[in-house]
Formats: sequence, structure tokens, C-alpha cells
Amino acid sequence: ALADALRSHETAHAWALQPAWQRQGRTPRVLVVSSERIFTLPNAEIDLPLTALAALDYTGSILESHLTLHLHGEGENDIRIDFPYPAKHAFLACLEAAWRNMAVLPLKQPAVVQSAAA
Repeated sequence: ALADALRSHETAHAWALQPAWQRQGRTPRVLVVSSERIFTLPNAEIDLPLTALAALDYTGSILESHLTLHLHGEGENDIRIDFPYPAKHAFLACLEAAWRNMAVLPLKQPAVVQSAAA
């Protein structure tokens, strides 16, 4: 399933399982971080290019553990992924893989504003 989900030029760098009980009885899913995007399997509930992410937050504690994807743009909703504390190492690996891959992506260039005097 992972090999089929990857695009021809993509490499998976990290993955983490979110169990069914953590998802209020829905099917379990796997969060995958590739060289270009962050997505979920077996369905693409989340499928975002890394360039769509403004920031990432990680909280790993016995009381509450989650990874939050903060998106660019006004009015965009953040995506929070809750996970069980014993899975913290896998989700931390996803966070670190996303950071490393985001660090080498080219920045979007702002639009050039032409002055009226030119």
C-alpha cells in the first residue's frame, strides 16, 4: 500500500500508526512523511504538499499527545492528529522528517509590486 501511494520520484522518510481507538472507532490510519508531502493511508484524509505547511507543533505527554499541522493562508484550519503516548517516538520521527524536508524546499517568492512611477 505504501509503495503504491508514493509517486515515482518520492521517498518515504517516516511513518506512524494512529490506532482505531484513538480515532473514536474509525479505521486506523498511517501518517506518512515523504520527500514532498505528508499524507495518510489507507485513504487520503490528509494529503498535503510540505510547501502548504507554515509550521508544525508536537506535544508528547501522558495526558495529551498530538501533532498539529499549521497551514499557510488566511482562514485555513490547522490539522491536529492525536496519538497515544506510546507512539510518541514514531510521531516525533514524522515531525523531524517533515522539518528536514521542509528545510530544503525552495521558498515561494512574493509577487513583485510595480511602482506607479516606473
